[in-house]
Formats: sequence, structure tokens, C-alpha cells
Amino acid sequence: WSAVAPTSFTFSSEGTKTAYAWAKDAAGNVSTGRTASVTITLPDLTAPLVSAFTLPATSSSLTVPVSGLSASDARGVTGYLITESATPPAASAAGWSAVAPTSFTFSSEGTKTAYAWAKDAAGNVSTGRTASVTITLPDLTAPIVSIPSPISGAIVKGTITVTAGATDNIGVTRVELYVNGNLHASISSAPYSFSWNTAALANGAYNLIAKAYDAAGNIGQSTSVNVTVNNPVADVTPPTITFSSPTSKYVYGSSISISASAADNVAITKMELYVDGVLQLTTSASSINTRVSIAKGLHIILIKAYDAANNVNSSSKTVNRFF
Repeated sequence: WSAVAPTSFTFSSEGTKTAYAWAKDAAGNVSTGRTASVTITLPDLTAPLVSAFTLPATSSSLTVPVSGLSASDARGVTGYLITESATPPAASAAGWSAVAPTSFTFSSEGTKTAYAWAKDAAGNVSTGRTASVTITLPDLTAPIVSIPSPISGAIVKGTITVTAGATDNIGVTRVELYVNGNLHASISSAPYSFSWNTAALANGAYNLIAKAYDAAGNIGQSTSVNVTVNNPVADVTPPTITFSSPTSKYVYGSSISISASAADNVAITKMELYVDGVLQLTTSASSINTRVSIAKGLHIILIKAYDAANNVNSSSKTVNRFF
């Protein structure tokens, strides 16, 4: 009781409330109560609590499933948000959802931490709850491979080095060289240099291609390099010799006329004339026209012809001088 009418009254809780006012006199008589009502709404200063937030340990996708995201609040949760930043989001920020999200998309692969947040109608934002995942995306990128040497259109001979270049977003495991579609050699580590012996091949056009592999089995292929093999052809053909004279094995007189010519698939470099094993004449021409003195009796006339590869051929005739 107060000797003066009170100017305020404190209720026990918020809500729609009814208060009763009473008065008394000196004799102790108490009035009938008079009522008045008020609806009390206290400010919401309590943030929600994120009680659970779970991600899988690993993922092969940037979009990761979310399980067990739940939050509670004294007056009710109105929004959920997942971020990669530990900085609390504003209640007015974009991306809030009225229901708990079932997945979250990360910006890149690797070991990642996500933060789950909840807010209420008063704009209170919870403390972030964390969960981590390791994301390893499938390798779908093939290596890039080229053949810088020899260049397309080159003329090659002997043993040459074919150089390939290969790069990959993760790593190259091997590089193969193909000649006319057939595997020539394989190298598992840089530098990718291949020895190619063209001398064992027929002269002509050849196609070179390099293939590069990575650990995921992706295959990169170079553009074709077309070269011409042009090795010197070994000359194994000896010259041919044609005797023009003497035409008979019987001769008369103290000397005889000797004529012969030689031909070769490349060129004649030397001819020699022997009589009875004794060298009579050497010439670089491809023919011999001369007279040689001989005594009575049997004589052997021998012609030898040589080419640049030192192939040699010989031809002989036996003659008999009577007088």
C-alpha cells in the first residue's frame, strides 16, 4: 500500500496483462478493484544458437552436401546462412534462407572450412559454427604436348633427336613418340628427347606424333610433324665393261689396238689396262683407246673399271700373236 497513487507498476512477465487498482480508508475498508490492461513486448536481445553443423570428410565436387544443420532461438529462427568467411554476416546480407540449406558450394578445391549462421526476427545473428571438408576435384584436363624439333617439312638423315614438350595442370607421367602411327619410344620424365635412326628406313615421307599422359589417364596429342627422310643410297653396283677391240683372239703384227668402254649407275672414276698382269695405262675417262706392243705368243688383256664407291669390275680377253 502507498499513501499516494503509484505512477508505475512492474509486471512479472511480458504478454497481454491485466492490472487491478485498489484503495483503502483509515477504517480498513478496501474498494472494489478497478482493472486496466496492457500488452508488453520486450526487446529481443538474445541471438540464436547453431547446435549442429556437419559436412562429409571428403568430396569430389565443389558442391558439398550439408547434414545436421540445426539452430534454436527463444522466439524462433528466421534465417540460415553458410559462408567461407569467419566474419559474421549482417542480418540484411544476401543469401539468408528461411530453411536450413542441404548443400553448400565452395569457391575452390582443397581443405576448406565452412561457417554456419542463424538469425532471428530481431536481426540477432548467432556465433558461427564450423565444419571442414577436403575437396579433390576429378582431373579432366589432358596434357598439352608438341614437337618443336624437327619442324614440319624438314629433310632429315642419319640419327636425329626428336624433341617433345609436354605440360599438365597436375603432372605428366609419360610421353610417347609415334612414327607413321607406330610407337617408337616412351619416356617417363623430362626432358622428352627421342633418338631416331633414319638410316635404317627407306627414304620418303614420315609422320611424327607425340602423346602425353597424366596420372588420371588423360591423353594429349601433338599436331602432326611431317618430315622427309633422305639418306644417301649405298652404291653396290659395279661398273660394266664393253670390249670393242680386239675382236679376234688371233692377232698379227707387233702391236694390237685395244678399245673398251665402261658404264656405271653413278659414274666411272677410273679405268686400268693390264697386259699379262702388267699395268699399261690408267685413265679417269670412261673409255680406253690405245695400241700396245706385244711379242709373239699368247697374251691376256685385262680391263678394270672403278666407280666412286670403289666398286670394281674387270673383263679380259686372250689373244695369240702368230708373227
